[in-house]
Amino acid sequence: MVGIKRKLWIIAAVISASLFAVCAGILASSFMEHRALQWEMDALRKAKSTAAMSPCDMPKAFLPEPSSALLPQHPVILPGLKMLYEQNNDMIGWLAIDGTEIDYPVMQTPDNEGYYLDRGFDKNAKKNGLPILDTACDFMWPSDNLIIHGHNMRNGAMFAGLFAYKDEMFCREHPFIRFDTLYRPGNYRIVAVFYSKVYNKTEQVFKYYQFTDAEDQESYNQFIKSIKALSLYDTGSVPEYGDELITLSTCSYHTENGRFVVVAKRDAEDEMR
Repeated sequence: MVGIKRKLWIIAAVISASLFAVCAGILASSFMEHRALQWEMDALRKAKSTAAMSPCDMPKAFLPEPSSALLPQHPVILPGLKMLYEQNNDMIGWLAIDGTEIDYPVMQTPDNEGYYLDRGFDKNAKKNGLPILDTACDFMWPSDNLIIHGHNMRNGAMFAGLFAYKDEMFCREHPFIRFDTLYRPGNYRIVAVFYSKVYNKTEQVFKYYQFTDAEDQESYNQFIKSIKALSLYDTGSVPEYGDELITLSTCSYHTENGRFVVVAKRDAEDEMR
């Protein structure tokens, strides 16, 4: 009897040790992936910062036109992004939010929207992926609403930082999203923060991810009304027809195919200060 108990104890110990080793391996792997991402992004940020010029030194061609969304006939890439674009011409801009880890290049691959969801800037396989601009969006002659998708990583990377906006106080302290396309700097003020989901095609409900360009003022205003109704709190910011929007979307586990969404409007006045 004692021998049997001893064997069972040994088996249990071996199983426990094996499970511990597996869990430790997973945690170590996740940690190393996150560290590798940080090293890669730090290198890109350093290159971007080194190449960037201060607004007072920036040629007029690089400054946004407050009265027009149209680009010059021969647009010039922003100095801070030019070197990075030469490394990877799938990059269409850079996204950053103070108070979060979000400080990443944004990619777009029209022929394969999800290409960078599991690849890094060097195009090698990376679980974290990179933020991507929806292929229905045009960043050059900008769509009314630029939709950017990113993973909600458990290690805090990519768009996991968006969930800080569940807290209204965080939004008050960090009311802006910085999104520079290749050709235009942009400051966006938070408009709405809400939970949603990806619905079945046949479901007749509001689908935030289907709005990229307004057919007319009525459709634009209806979109604003819908996202404001869903918002977790009143941000105090209400876009007017013609204001450019940005929508950041990431996975949420509150429901099947859930999404957590932050919408902001381009604020030309803040950009020019």
